[in-house]
Amino acid sequence: MQNVLVAAPQAEPVSLAEARAYLRVTSTSEDDLIEQLVTAARLRVEETTGYALGEQRRKLTIERWPCSGVLEIPNPPLLSVQSVKVRDADGAMQTLAAEEYSVIEGSPGSVCLTGPVPTHYGRPGSVEVAYTCGLGAEGGEAIPKNLLVAIKALTLHLYDMRGLAVAGTIVSTVPASYDFLTASHHYRYRLHLS
Repeated sequence: MQNVLVAAPQAEPVSLAEARAYLRVTSTSEDDLIEQLVTAARLRVEETTGYALGEQRRKLTIERWPCSGVLEIPNPPLLSVQSVKVRDADGAMQTLAAEEYSVIEGSPGSVCLTGPVPTHYGRPGSVEVAYTCGLGAEGGEAIPKNLLVAIKALTLHLYDMRGLAVAGTIVSTVPASYDFLTASHHYRYRLHLS
């Protein structure tokens, strides 16, 4: 299985102004650094929770379609599916027509075949789904406030701890509040092929 980010969110869920206020930084001289730290914090929160934060486009590639005919899509919530492709007997990728599958949007989302499961030929990448997902997308579910605070808290932690390397001390990789803030939002993707 491979899940590739095709297009990242156009904007971070925590703005530069919000991050500056949380960090209590009034100068603009470190704006580039702060923006990088916000992005790093968002990526860590996505990794921890399994949710996509901000609207993003992805491509999921798997070896074969699940026997059930239902393919759960990672990084909820699923907003839309742009295409579903399956490798044919000659090894060429064929795009399924929209009536050959249905899409269940939300958390978690899935793609359900309306007909029989296609025959695959055991090649890696025999199924490919291009989709859009993410909390905080226009018209979709808002990003929970505790995850926004987790991004801010982790940004502050990264900002304060940069360059810290003191022999004989233990430096925490995340603030103590991080687990508390993210605990209620954990999605674990499981690919069920049998």
